Amino acid sequence: METCLCLADNCEKPVGRSPRLNRATRFERLIKLLRGDSPASTIVYARRFLARYPHHGPGWMTFGIALIETAHYAEARAALETALKFCPPAKQHRIFCQFGHLCRSEGDLHQAAGWFRRAVKLYPHEADTYIFLGGTLARLGYLRSAELIHRRGTECAEGCVDEAYLNLGLVLRAQGRYAEAAECCYQAIRIDPNYCAAKQLLRDVQRAERWTRPKD
Repeated sequence: METCLCLADNCEKPVGRSPRLNRATRFERLIKLLRGDSPASTIVYARRFLARYPHHGPGWMTFGIALIETAHYAEARAALETALKFCPPAKQHRIFCQFGHLCRSEGDLHQAAGWFRRAVKLYPHEADTYIFLGGTLARLGYLRSAELIHRRGTECAEGCVDEAYLNLGLVLRAQGRYAEAAECCYQAIRIDPNYCAAKQLLRDVQRAERWTRPKD
């Protein structure tokens, strides 16, 4: 979810007395808590942060992400709705993605796919949104649709293109198209030579391809 944290940081004066730490420093601390796999601490700190900066869209979204991770879904939805109110239109696709993650956590994959489609439509230039949508479609069993979405992700100039190739390889593997899956792994490894997941997938599909060849 890290790719969905970069909302515009609009200037806003704090409620009450001037803090020793400025808002940017406090928000950076909040992000570090979230990325440090500390959702409970993130929630506590976010409540304090938002009491001081109640119109801070990125803060509300970060709060919502931590609530999703701790299965507080109703409160997470309210936090994301508030984030959307204070989010610049050009950045709303990031919050749409979080609504998708929320629905996926709740088990509603169809609703999640709808949110990810909205994110892709609003900002079609970032690989991550295609990865989220393609992964959800794959879990629904729509492998060919997932393949098309992941291919679009590999064509993006922004985001985790190496991961888009990996996910395309996973979908091709599920269809038994091992040679094509291997080529996706090579593409991912070219982007990131240390991509362990791509190397593992490559070993698997190469072995599967060898074992499915007809014997002489």
